[in-house]
Amino acid sequence: PASAEPPPISDELRRELLSILSDGQVSVRSAQKEFHSAIGRLGRSVGALAERCDAERLCVPGRVLEKGAVDEAVAQYLFREGMFEVGGRFVAEAGGGEGE
Repeated sequence: PASAEPPPISDELRRELLSILSDGQVSVRSAQKEFHSAIGRLGRSVGALAERCDAERLCVPGRVLEKGAVDEAVAQYLFREGMFEVGGRFVAEAGGGEGE
């Protein structure tokens, strides 16, 4: 049998598909912007905290910080700032479970 060509896509369906793709791209860009904004605020907060405390005492060569404690502090910051989606993604990627 001869290979059948798929039916042509109507202009209306084509516009709808392009709209869906465009909306998805906007959503991804928005999520990336929110994530990078959160990271920027976190860096500024850490910098401000370091200025207020005795940062030299905290920066001891060879001092090992507990990964779980650092991850928890970052996650709490994100949630406190109202960035629940970013915080949830951070917890998932950091290896935390639900409710941690």
